[in-house]
Amino acid sequence: MEKKEINVDFVVDNPNLYRIAWKSRTTNFYGCGMYACTKEDALNSVRELNKIYPDSHHWVEQNPRLN
Repeated sequence: MEKKEINVDFVVDNPNLYRIAWKSRTTNFYGCGMYACTKEDALNSVRELNKIYPDSHHWVEQNPRLN
């Protein structure tokens, strides 16, 4: 996966972003990233992350400011 630099001002002011969340299947620990991805990028990353880390479940969360 390509690492991208994030413009924080863009993230704060843009409700059209998504984040990746995850939960460990072994420890039940939950975590999530910042709202910094387009839906397409987030979905592609989730597919890859679920293959690379089978002990964790990853999913996409929509920015609540969209609702």
